[in-house]
Amino acid sequence: METFPWWNEAHIKLSQDARKLADEVLIPMAERDSITKKFPWEETKHIASKGWFGTLIPKQYGGRLEDWGVTGAAIIIEEVSRAGLAGAPLTTTMFGAATQIVHNGNDEQKKKWLPRIARGA
Repeated sequence: METFPWWNEAHIKLSQDARKLADEVLIPMAERDSITKKFPWEETKHIASKGWFGTLIPKQYGGRLEDWGVTGAAIIIEEVSRAGLAGAPLTTTMFGAATQIVHNGNDEQKKKWLPRIARGA
């Protein structure tokens, strides 16, 4: 992946980690699952173990928003999406549920759901 002038060291490392996981783990699993027509549960667990579900969630709820921000989300989605459907749970959770709760949820909802989403639980 090409780097850009506004990327910081965290973005560069994230890009390298995301590319490596996609190439070595997610793409081979996604190829297998597409043949067997299985949902990418195993791939989702690998993505969750990296903390990537918390990319757009503030640190106070266990996320990495302040470290990676929207640029980090774009980096992760670009790399993970190369593995086809393996990225679907991440994309819908990151831009759907998590973002909606961060921006529109009340304090109780944020405290209940955001830490769980950030952990991929």
